[in-house]
Amino acid sequence: MSSTRIFKSGNSLAVRLPRGIAFDEGAEVVVRRQGGSLVVTPARLDMAELVARLKATPPPAPTLRPEFKPPKRLFDPR
Repeated sequence: MSSTRIFKSGNSLAVRLPRGIAFDEGAEVVVRRQGGSLVVTPARLDMAELVARLKATPPPAPTLRPEFKPPKRLFDPR
């Protein structure tokens, strides 16, 4: 478990997250109060952002498979 302090940043209070538990810089997060705790979770993507990220993803590398040769059968498959 890590601990940190609250500090003033402009007109807001801020919490510096220790490196081991930090999010990426610029990541959108949701902060909510749960009982006496503050819970910080990554923001969910809206559908347009999800589609844009999927379109920007490169296609998977083609897999090289040997050519399929059906096995020889001892009967007529008709």
